[in-house]
Amino acid sequence: MKIIFFRHAKTELTAKTGKDFDRGLRDNGIIQCSKMQEFIEKEFSGVNFFVLCSTAKRTRQTYKRAFEKIQSKVKYLDELYLASAEEILKIIQHENVPNDNQLVILGHNDGLTDLVNYLTDAAFYVQTSGWVEVTLEIDDLQLLSGGLGSISRYYRPVLEV
Repeated sequence: MKIIFFRHAKTELTAKTGKDFDRGLRDNGIIQCSKMQEFIEKEFSGVNFFVLCSTAKRTRQTYKRAFEKIQSKVKYLDELYLASAEEILKIIQHENVPNDNQLVILGHNDGLTDLVNYLTDAAFYVQTSGWVEVTLEIDDLQLLSGGLGSISRYYRPVLEV
């Protein structure tokens, strides 16, 4: 079994509202999403994705741009906004993921990085637009716990300067 952890693309430093939740993508983030869409199309042809996505503006924009042409279902969850590793773990354990779908968690740091490290016993940092595939030694998400996985792939689009 595999879970993909995908951090939102590069964002504005501040939103017009002053609220972190409302920060949108920067130009670089939009480019990152375009490159992520190319990566997903190339590497995952025919895969159906089930995406659990934070409701923050930047994660919703990342989903819409990166998965625009990709076969996917999305479930937006308020609980994923700035969720801790423990909170994300509980969400995954209680989510009913269709058997024929690849689970993707689209969210934020520090929760994503902390959960990847907990699951894999790694010391890893998930950057913006980072795509981390964690292969697990289990087939039942309710059994998900520390040290049961390994990072099988990491991808992050390179932006030309």
